[in-house]
Amino acid sequence: MFQLFQYLLLPLIMIFTLSCSDSKPDKLLTSLSDDFNTSYIDTNRDIQVDVYANFDDASQEEVSNALVWSSSNEALATVKGGLITTYANSGSVIIRYQTAEKKNDGSPLFEKTYQLYVKELQLQRITLSQTELLLYEGDSQGVKAKGIFEGDIALDITNDCEWSSADLTVSSVNNSDVKGLVLGIGEGATSITATNTGLSDSMDVIVKKREYKSIEIDNNVTSFNVEQSILLQVMAVGSDGSRVLLDPSTLNFVSSDTEVVSMSDNNATALSKGASTITVSLKSNSELKTTTLLTVVQDQYVRLFKNGVEVGLPFSDTQEYESFPAEYDSFTLKAVGIDSSVDNLQIQDFNGKPLSIYDGYFDGINEGDVLNAGVEVPFKLVRTGSSKEFHFSFRVSDSFNNEFSQKYKELP
Repeated sequence: MFQLFQYLLLPLIMIFTLSCSDSKPDKLLTSLSDDFNTSYIDTNRDIQVDVYANFDDASQEEVSNALVWSSSNEALATVKGGLITTYANSGSVIIRYQTAEKKNDGSPLFEKTYQLYVKELQLQRITLSQTELLLYEGDSQGVKAKGIFEGDIALDITNDCEWSSADLTVSSVNNSDVKGLVLGIGEGATSITATNTGLSDSMDVIVKKREYKSIEIDNNVTSFNVEQSILLQVMAVGSDGSRVLLDPSTLNFVSSDTEVVSMSDNNATALSKGASTITVSLKSNSELKTTTLLTVVQDQYVRLFKNGVEVGLPFSDTQEYESFPAEYDSFTLKAVGIDSSVDNLQIQDFNGKPLSIYDGYFDGINEGDVLNAGVEVPFKLVRTGSSKEFHFSFRVSDSFNNEFSQKYKELP
C-alpha cells in the first residue's frame, strides 16, 4: 500500500517540497474524486465507494484501498477500502477518507467527509440498468439493479436481489458470486428478472449465434505435477480472424485418461504420472473441437506455497523493505507421493555469517523434521534481533533435493 501511494502521490509531494526546482514531473496528481452521491443509506447494507486519483494529463487511477478510511460511529457503519457496511441501528454517522501522506503542517494531502444518515428505508421499486441486452453465444455482460426507496433515494441493490432467467437454454444469469452477470448460451430470446422483497423488474435478452471457423486452446502450460491444477483457456476464431475467449460453461472438456488427468469444466487436475489428451468442443456445435496433450511429470516431490499461492521448489527470493514489517510471509510445505525431510536449516546474513536464534528463527519447522506425504506443514520466518539482513534457507530430501532460499533486507 505504501509503495502504491509513493507512486501515486510522489508527483504531488514534489510540488510541495520541490517547488523551487527547475525539474518538473511528467504526471501530477491534482485531486481525488469518488462516485458517492447519497446522504441516506439503508440499514444492513454494503455500499462500495470508489475513489479515483485524477492527474493533470486527464488520466485516472482507482485508489480506494490505498486511502485511510474512518467512521465516527462504528455501531452504525464501518468502512474499509471504501466498502461501507451499515447495521440495524439508525442515526447519523460521518464517513471520512484521507491520504496517508501529510503536508508540512501535518494535515492530509487530500481528505473528504460525508455526513450520512442510516435508517431503514422502504423499497418502492426496482429498475434494471437496461431494458434489453444483445449477446452472442459465449459472451457475458453484467447488469445492475437499482432500488428506489422512499424519498426517491436510489441505491445499488444488485447483490441483494434474486436473479433468474426464463429460459436457461438461451441465457443464464449469475445468482451467487457475481450477481447479475448474464451469459449467452444458445440462439434465441428470453428475459431475466431481479427480485427483492416481492418487487421485481425484467429485461429482454437476445442471444445470437456466433459463427466460428475454429476453436483453440490458448495455454502455454502443458506439463504439471500430481495434485496440481491448471485452467485451460479456449479461444474461438471468427471468420474475420477475431478471437474471443469462450466461457467454460459453453464447452465440453473430455480427458482421454481420467486416471492421469481429471477435468472439471476447464480445470485440469493431475492425478498420476503419465499423459492424457484433452478434447474440447463447443456444446452448441460439437464439430468445432480442438485437442491438447497434458503431461503429468512428477508424482514424488515437495510442494511449496507462499501466502497461499504455490511457488514450487527450488525457490529463491529477495525482498527489500524501508522498515521491516511486524510479520513476514507465511509458507506451507506438502510432500506428495513420498515422505521427505527438512535438512540444512540455516539463518545467515547476506555474507553467509550464521545468525543465532536471538536474531531470527523458523516457526513451524525444525532440522530433520519429516514431511509426511499428503500432510500440509505451515511455517513462518521470524526476526527477533536487530540485524538488517536475513537469509533463511533449507533443503528437502525429495527426489530432487530442492532448496529453499528467502532473503529479507532492510534498506539503509
